Amino acid sequence: IPTTNESYGYHAHDKSHKPVSFFVDLLVRAAARGGNLLMNVGPMGNGKIDPVDVGILSGIGNWLMPNGESIYGVERTPLAVQAWGDTTVRGNRLYLHVMDWPDSGELGVGGLKTPVNEARVLTENDAASLDFRRRNDMDVAIVIPQYAPDALSTVIVLELDGPPVADSA
Repeated sequence: IPTTNESYGYHAHDKSHKPVSFFVDLLVRAAARGGNLLMNVGPMGNGKIDPVDVGILSGIGNWLMPNGESIYGVERTPLAVQAWGDTTVRGNRLYLHVMDWPDSGELGVGGLKTPVNEARVLTENDAASLDFRRRNDMDVAIVIPQYAPDALSTVIVLELDGPPVADSA
């Protein structure tokens, strides 16, 4: 239950608000582990929400609008946390939440045994599929654009040959 700043209720002098990216990351990590996120936003004395908090909540909502399918109703991921972010699962789809965009032009997904049929950026419905290859029996490499399409968290969808199976070692 995170607060938008350091206070558990509205405090006029607490200006230490966290950025939207903090909450998107927290939301992804909670979903990846099968949890939920409850935002703690205290109203001001007049019953209204601080405009700074409204901006934070709007920012989270703006990210969720095109990316919600990767958060709402997903299952816990069988994969370990990745160096670039985390993953969520819905059926045969594995959602890669890339928080730290690699400079190498390639995104490595470690520990995934299930064959991959397609890779694409979630928010780019008409875009061509991303190229990918197997590095070995447990790792996949995806060719990615030079720059992240979404600064908060770009979601790449892997269409798998079945539910994701991870390396148990």
